[in-house]
Amino acid sequence: MNSIIKRIAGHFLIKGDVVDVDSHFNGLVNKTFLVRTQDANGYYDYIIQKINTYVFPNPHRLMENIVHVTRHIASKEEHNQTLHVIMSSEGKTLVEDASGCYRCYHYLENAHNYQQLQDLRQFKEVGRAIGIFQNHLQDFPVKLLYEVIPDFHNTPKRIKALKKAAKVGIKERIKETKNEIQNFLDKKSFLSRVQTALDQKEIPLRVTHNDTKLNNVMFDQLTNRALCLIDLDTVMPGSVLFDFGDALRVGASTKPEDDKEFKHIAFDITRFIAFSAGYLLQANEWLSDKEGDMLSESVYIITMECGMRFLTDYLLGDKYFLTRYPKHNLVRAKNQLSLANDIWQKLTVMQKIVKSLRTRFEEIVITKLGRDKENCNL
Repeated sequence: MNSIIKRIAGHFLIKGDVVDVDSHFNGLVNKTFLVRTQDANGYYDYIIQKINTYVFPNPHRLMENIVHVTRHIASKEEHNQTLHVIMSSEGKTLVEDASGCYRCYHYLENAHNYQQLQDLRQFKEVGRAIGIFQNHLQDFPVKLLYEVIPDFHNTPKRIKALKKAAKVGIKERIKETKNEIQNFLDKKSFLSRVQTALDQKEIPLRVTHNDTKLNNVMFDQLTNRALCLIDLDTVMPGSVLFDFGDALRVGASTKPEDDKEFKHIAFDITRFIAFSAGYLLQANEWLSDKEGDMLSESVYIITMECGMRFLTDYLLGDKYFLTRYPKHNLVRAKNQLSLANDIWQKLTVMQKIVKSLRTRFEEIVITKLGRDKENCNL
């Protein structure tokens, strides 16, 4: 494979000749390679990825999204901290041959990501990074973006899919999960609130990342401050509530999403406070009142939606999610249901926290504006 990557690298507008290829960067979807080149002036590092065209059947449109978004962010970002797409010698975003479809990025120097949360300060940085990402893109013409995965967070359609699976799925699995199926369906009206708000234009359609987990945030190796979001394959139109909710679904749970100790799964309020503070520091000024009011409930909705997806896949025979044992998807579904139940119990507290943080940040802005006005009058 390394010889193929060396050949592919030669088609991109990179400096020097390839001297090393490191393939120890593989993710779950795309294959990732760190490519080092050299010329008379020194060494350069690049990322080359082989795109999984089964998951992303229209890579050209996908890359259009990424180019649009990264260029827009770069125009706003003082320190230019974002992914940068490197074009091919033919002026294209992709290089394609019989071995596959490839793209190339500049390597982010002195940056790394984490697989596990280290502390609350770090999670506040994750919230800040997501807020910055959305802040840079809140004036982006969202209709330019291609919907990579149609109806990805359309919860009412996820509910319909679960209902259908409960009729046409594997009979034994349907029978054993009657309680779980009903628990999800009992909340169908509440779970539709974000999509209904979008459909009725009560909240705006914005650019969303749609995969806001910890390891998609790059951190500065020296300061440990968040730099930017990576893995932009699922960037598309949606609600910012999706990104807020999904980041907390993963990051504020006391257990991984496939942990079997359901009774010990809880939603950590201290993590919620840290993340929300970091996020609202960047997003509070432009979030609509309705979006702000729905932040907390989005965590519950996205968690339930994810659980429904796991259960739907289990009923249909584990066709979508990768599983390591026969009941893996059922464990995931029960896990998310347990987490969602705890979120539900804490929802009022979460809403009060968000309201308090928003008020606090608004007061800070008002105070700052007052000081600026005084300085102008001096």
